[in-house]
Amino acid sequence: MPSTFVITSATTDTLKLDAKGRAQGVFTVTNNAARSMRGHARAKALGDTKQQWLSIEGEAERDFGRGATQQFTVTFDGAAAVSQLPRPTTPAGPGTRANGEKAARRYPFRLDVASAANPEEDFTEGPTVTVEVVAAESVTPRKFPLWIIPVIAVVLLGIVITSWLLLRTKRVEVPNVVDKPIAEATSILKDQKLTASIKETKVTGKVSAGHVADQQPNSGGEPVPEGSNVELVVEAERPPVSTGPIVLINFADSAPSATWSNNAGQILPFNGSDGDDRGFVVNRDNATLEDDTTAVKVIETHPKWEDKGSITGVYILPQPISAGDRFRTRVGFLKWAGAGNVRVRVLFNGSVIDEISKSYDGSLRDWTVNLGDYTGRPGKFSLQVLGIPTSAQAWLCWINPRIER
Repeated sequence: MPSTFVITSATTDTLKLDAKGRAQGVFTVTNNAARSMRGHARAKALGDTKQQWLSIEGEAERDFGRGATQQFTVTFDGAAAVSQLPRPTTPAGPGTRANGEKAARRYPFRLDVASAANPEEDFTEGPTVTVEVVAAESVTPRKFPLWIIPVIAVVLLGIVITSWLLLRTKRVEVPNVVDKPIAEATSILKDQKLTASIKETKVTGKVSAGHVADQQPNSGGEPVPEGSNVELVVEAERPPVSTGPIVLINFADSAPSATWSNNAGQILPFNGSDGDDRGFVVNRDNATLEDDTTAVKVIETHPKWEDKGSITGVYILPQPISAGDRFRTRVGFLKWAGAGNVRVRVLFNGSVIDEISKSYDGSLRDWTVNLGDYTGRPGKFSLQVLGIPTSAQAWLCWINPRIER
């Protein structure tokens, strides 16, 4: 089977460590499959290279569109490698000789990329990149001339006295900038040779939004040295009065960015073909439902066309669950799904937290799940449909699926 990914490297020469003791290899990864894939990259240590010396910048697991290309940068931390090399000495002065050449070793590594859906069988090994690490030289010290110590002490004392005379700081009064717009307050303080910093932004009700509500130090106190910092509290905009529940995430709106797959682990595209026997997920806004109504924010999820087939959409929550959050939706079939019969589930971080059964009966079913047991927990939320027992006519629609708080 041809490899799903093609990996190349622009690095043709041996890499050298930079001033920070690091080297970077850049790899280009291309999706060679005929469909979108999610790939997981891993830096592979070879030879004497230690795995802990390697790291990938950015996300290691990424989505690849059909024929899409992404770059991965692998950083080699050479500090530990240098410490393992013998340190040659160099001449300390005229007439001395080095005891040997600089010690150097080569450390190879590569980038491997595997399919997130089938990492054990579908993976690609990238080209090998090598880093050359050279030991730092140690110098045989000369004998320090003791006579220079009193000379340095006299020079430093002169510098300290001169600096104190030149840099004696002038003290200034702190002006009152409360109730001034932040830009004007900053300008006033600058004219007094003071700096301004925003300590916090909050609603106090004392002044208009964007104006200074408080300052520290206050005006009228002891003068302060020029260049001193004045901390400002800035009035924030009052939050709008809520007219209803806040929607943390609407799963119909976010469906294109979710990861959809069937029970065979095959990744499915959003708005794919509704004739795909692997299963499909499509937008069905304004389609006629089994109760002869139409709706918006509707997605249809059809399981894999086989007995006990399933389809699952995995979403990453934008925020952790809060107390009082609840999942809400209505579920039902398209008008022509006369034999539809499914089990509908919701999962949090891979575990089923609630499920219902739905058969074609000419009506939609309201469904609410209280998420209070998961307060404070971030993670992934999934929508899942399973055929009972067959997926025939399992044209199940989720109407406005969402988490409210």
